[in-house]
Amino acid sequence: MKSNSFEKICSKAILILTIILFGWLFVNSFVYSSSVYYKLNSFISLIIAFAVLFSWFLIFKFISSKSELTKKHEILFVICYFIVIILFEIFTLIKVDLPLGWDYGVIYNDAKFYATHGSLNQAPLRYYLTEFPNNVMLFKIEVYMIKIGKIFGLNAKLSCRIFNLIIINIAMLMLYFTTRKIFRKKGAIFSLIVSLFFIPIFLYCPIFYSDTFSLFIGISIIYMFLQLKEDNKQSIDLIKCILMGILLFLGIEIKITAIIVFVAVFICSIIEKNFKLLFKLSIGLIICMIFVFGFKRLYGTKYLTEGYKPYPHTHWIMMGLEDKNADNSGRNSIGGYNSKDYELTKKHNYSSKFNINEYKRRYKELGFTDYIKYLTLKDVNIWSDGMYYSDIALSFNNKNLNKYEKFIISEKPIKYFMQGVQFAFLLSLILGSILKLLMKNNKPDYVRLSIIGILLFLTFWEARSRYLYNFIPIFILIITEFNVNITKQLKTKKI
Repeated sequence: MKSNSFEKICSKAILILTIILFGWLFVNSFVYSSSVYYKLNSFISLIIAFAVLFSWFLIFKFISSKSELTKKHEILFVICYFIVIILFEIFTLIKVDLPLGWDYGVIYNDAKFYATHGSLNQAPLRYYLTEFPNNVMLFKIEVYMIKIGKIFGLNAKLSCRIFNLIIINIAMLMLYFTTRKIFRKKGAIFSLIVSLFFIPIFLYCPIFYSDTFSLFIGISIIYMFLQLKEDNKQSIDLIKCILMGILLFLGIEIKITAIIVFVAVFICSIIEKNFKLLFKLSIGLIICMIFVFGFKRLYGTKYLTEGYKPYPHTHWIMMGLEDKNADNSGRNSIGGYNSKDYELTKKHNYSSKFNINEYKRRYKELGFTDYIKYLTLKDVNIWSDGMYYSDIALSFNNKNLNKYEKFIISEKPIKYFMQGVQFAFLLSLILGSILKLLMKNNKPDYVRLSIIGILLFLTFWEARSRYLYNFIPIFILIITEFNVNITKQLKTKKI
């Protein structure tokens, strides 16, 4: 099917917007500090980034130079890969036994209490699920994991951590299947090698929370989208539509940012006027809504605690713009969680109107120029942290650090390396967009559109760098695409 002029315009618009937004973000990474928690020389990180980019290029060139890659070799590589990362994850679980803190600690303690007592009536923080009903699914999953763990004689924390490890590895498997479908065997193998550079993926295995539990969702939505797109049968494959619906349901109930990918593929299908595909995606969306409605009917009022209300969505938008006269960014990152704002919304009876008025007041207090500067600084803080907040999460209330924990949390070499990797991803995104413009790619890029979507969402929402964690497999997809395209163009001598 030939691209129409509207498709071409939209395709160019997505690529140009990517270049402008992330180019601005990347340049400002050298103007502002990349993190409120530690200071690095961004130029050293840039040198590391170019070294990482060059190493990725050499790795892919080596893989692509192999004329024959048999199924046996492929299976052997995948097995070796998972053995290596599982050993690393187990080592991390053994070495990092941090006290459970913030929200994921509260959810775990409530789940453990419920699994033991069958009720939250006497739980110390029984009001939590009333105020934050978006975490009910997370709570239910942990209750089931704790109960299953008991059957095998496992304690509650270990049961949840093992499940967390399984979810992370499922996400890596889905990354492999997705890149294999798009870039064949060599691209798939390359993507798994690239994942080894993103060490925080595996550092999060002791921290079971919505970030890790949703890691597989975005990349799986892309895989299911490709499955639905290539299905040329006259009849609708209902099983695939149901699977897409389940993924969307899990995304809505575990971490809403995961379904930004679905929004992107839906928009691109509209642009392409692929009505058959839109119909399939709509069936998946309807199935998702049926699941959501059923879940709300079952658990919507089950955990309500008298005297408390759910925090409105406007609360997190207000929190995303801190009051400069009561700034809390020294600990919680620019526009991140703010305990004063938490109390402020509660004090005003969980009022959306108050949140909106307070946001307007803070905007006026800053003025337009300082507002843009604030949002830029916030985005730099989110997108330039190659540790994805893992070092902070692992040090929460952990005062007696062992050598392994100190290396992750306190030592600068790993931070420099990870910021270099993050810069290498941003460069792959920007340079890859320029390359696709030169290649005159006329298909709307749903992967980049989803990355633009998460950028815009986090710009205005309460956020910190860990909110990007469940997008890491999609970042690896971009890196893989860039190396495939640049190798292809060099072979044809078009660049």
